[in-house]
Amino acid sequence: MTQPQPTNANGTPSLLLTTNIMARFKPAKVFTDAVEQPAQEQTGRKPSSSTQITGLTFDDRGETLVTSGGDETFRLYNTKTGK
Repeated sequence: MTQPQPTNANGTPSLLLTTNIMARFKPAKVFTDAVEQPAQEQTGRKPSSSTQITGLTFDDRGETLVTSGGDETFRLYNTKTGK
C-alpha cells in the first residue's frame, strides 16, 4: 500500500526534502560573477577570498533569490538575470 502524498494548507502537493533527495538536485544556472567582494571600508572587516553562502530561499514565484552569507550579509538576486 502506498502512502498518500503530503499536501500543504491549500492542497498543493508538497515534498519532504530529505538528504537523499537534496543530493539529486543540480544547479540550473551558475552565476559566476554574482558574488562581489565588499571593500573593507564598507564592512569594517578585511575582505575574504571567498564568501560562503549559509542560507538561501526563493520567493513564491521563483523570480527572486535571497542568500545569507558567512560574512553576515544578505543579497537579493533576480533569477532571470542573475543580478
